[in-house]
Amino acid sequence: LPALETVAVEPAGITLRFAEPPAHAPIGFTSTATGWYLPRTAALDPPRAVRDPFTGDKVFVEPAVYPDFALVHAQEGDEQGNLFIADPTTDLLMVGAARRVVATCERRVVRVKQATVPGFLVDLLVEEPHGAFPLACPGHYAHDEAHLLAYLAEAEQGSPSAYLERVVYATHRQAELVAA
Repeated sequence: LPALETVAVEPAGITLRFAEPPAHAPIGFTSTATGWYLPRTAALDPPRAVRDPFTGDKVFVEPAVYPDFALVHAQEGDEQGNLFIADPTTDLLMVGAARRVVATCERRVVRVKQATVPGFLVDLLVEEPHGAFPLACPGHYAHDEAHLLAYLAEAEQGSPSAYLERVVYATHRQAELVAA
């Protein structure tokens, strides 16, 4: 697999970075970074600030990101590519920012009851039960704490690729990952 570029960013920061592309903004603004940046990630990607030209106040900014693709998981997907995601907030931001969208869903239906992501934004849809695992899929399964802790332990020792090779890349379907 080709190497992926990774950046350590706090959740609020990444949300701002994904929010800017659909708005055609080069940066996102917030009035505070207090409690936002953890010391570990602040050292890797420190908060940046500019002066508000209207008030002179310090305003924290995040650069926009334009991912090549977004991978999202839905509870349901239909024949037109429409998705139902129970809590779509961050997913909608990623979908709006990405050049291409690949979606997996717990189950494929003829027509979703409520489309939270319209099909014209989805490039590829695959039915893949447990597609969000080891994270949760509301209404279907909770997160798997043991898998997440194993990954975090190796990541904190500087070797997340060992977990990925042993558990993620060694499986071909999510059902195999769940069983690992």
